[in-house]
Amino acid sequence: MITLGIDVSKAKIDCCIFPSGLTGKRKTKRFDNAQSGFVKLVKWLTVLDVNLSDTRAVMEATSVYHENLAHFLYDMELTICIANPARVRAFAKGLSMLNKTDPIYCFTLQSCKIFIISQFFIYNIRMFNHIV
Repeated sequence: MITLGIDVSKAKIDCCIFPSGLTGKRKTKRFDNAQSGFVKLVKWLTVLDVNLSDTRAVMEATSVYHENLAHFLYDMELTICIANPARVRAFAKGLSMLNKTDPIYCFTLQSCKIFIISQFFIYNIRMFNHIV
């Protein structure tokens, strides 16, 4: 399974992926946090020859800013993991990643899943709709 790390903010989403696995090159890109940006993200993944149904998207719970993206990617058949921001930050500090710039942080999210996947909330659209 390929993991896509996504750092979500109000206006932008920063993405990081290793399309060929951890031995390949890291690819990063920034998109608008809007429907048009979500479509461009999926097109980018398609260009990278990423199998969407075999991809896990990891993002932090960021107020309401991650919700539309999570719904969109879920509908595109990606597995969605919502991470606790405090745990991700603690993980980054443990690796001496003290800067929190968007490109570094989306890489942190991508890397974080390897070590603490049991701490992630695997997104279940039916349960989420009952919470909202």
